[in-house]
Amino acid sequence: GVAREYWLSLKLPAILALDAPIYVETSHVACKGFLESLLDLGVRPELIHLRRRPRAVAQSLCALGTVPARTYGGVKYYLGPDDRPLLTLARCVWQSFSDYQIAYWYCLEMNARAEHYRAQWQALRIPFVGLEFEELTTRPGVESLARILGLPTLNGLGRWRAGRLLARPVNARADKKRSLEWDANTLAREERAVHEALGFPWVAVEPESTRAAPSLG
Repeated sequence: GVAREYWLSLKLPAILALDAPIYVETSHVACKGFLESLLDLGVRPELIHLRRRPRAVAQSLCALGTVPARTYGGVKYYLGPDDRPLLTLARCVWQSFSDYQIAYWYCLEMNARAEHYRAQWQALRIPFVGLEFEELTTRPGVESLARILGLPTLNGLGRWRAGRLLARPVNARADKKRSLEWDANTLAREERAVHEALGFPWVAVEPESTRAAPSLG
């Protein structure tokens, strides 16, 4: 009910007041109760699932000091294990987790929610596009996404301007991140413990920078 009132009194009027044909919402808060209420109002937005390795995201959250269920920002903007998640954990279990394990669990929860929305959107015949994080930094990836969504491509921008747009960091927040020493073996053990608590299989991952980004399709 609170989310519905937010859409009706604040968000939708603000979107409609914009002099633009397309509105893109990039806040991760959208998938935490607001998408369901938006569907209830009859709105059918297309969804893009921006995928990134859970380890990379969990490390970033810890470096920012934004830990779900523990720090101020983590409690205010992120789901915790007590917030009726899809991936449930007993309180006595998750409270014994390290900050990294809580952040890693959150990333798994977000992936589970994305799959939940994928099934829901497909049943309603609403476009749902999966996109690897690295693809946003490549011209072919952006061009492919634009074609799928029926949007203009980068062709009209020229090579120089398009290259600058693709290379520009967005929301890096490097000035706010602490420098943390990460031991890959320690992270692997902590991740395995989270998977075991959830009853999920765990497999070792290679560093994100070594992976080749698959193409959209």
